[in-house]
Amino acid sequence: MFECDDFSSWDQADQMAIMAFEMYENGEMSMALTQLQEAIEINPSNSSWFFNKGLTLDAMEQFEEAILAYNSALELSPDDPEILNSLAVDYTRLGQYDIPVYEIRPGIIKTDMTAGVVEKYDRLIAEGLCITRRWGLPGDVGQAAAAVACRKWPYATGQVVMVDGGLSVPRL
Repeated sequence: MFECDDFSSWDQADQMAIMAFEMYENGEMSMALTQLQEAIEINPSNSSWFFNKGLTLDAMEQFEEAILAYNSALELSPDDPEILNSLAVDYTRLGQYDIPVYEIRPGIIKTDMTAGVVEKYDRLIAEGLCITRRWGLPGDVGQAAAAVACRKWPYATGQVVMVDGGLSVPRL
């Protein structure tokens, strides 16, 4: 059975977490971290607070400590994609698992999603919108994904791979 004081301390923890977020937004990372830790001590069952602690530690470039916070959050919310992503980013930052990471950015790709703008982009592509004067195809993106998945570029980890036919190349 809960005592009235239990509810007031949980409200206090909520207020601390809100204050921590405001401090984080204002760049006051150490103060935000202190507030989050105090909130977690009152209510250690809130995965969001552990996640926010990890984000704060990341902002302070304390990646190993952030990993601990993300793991605590993950124990409480094992399927949360944001937690999993942040954990993967920090493991990559520390190079602990020799897993190359890339971001693939497709350009104008002919799919069902772009079916409504075919005429517009046919014209723009013909006028030179892209260096490669054709639509991108799903296979173009697939080939780039296959190259990075097969570790064809292991020393290029952390890079953005533009699969856009030259759309993003600056031109006069």
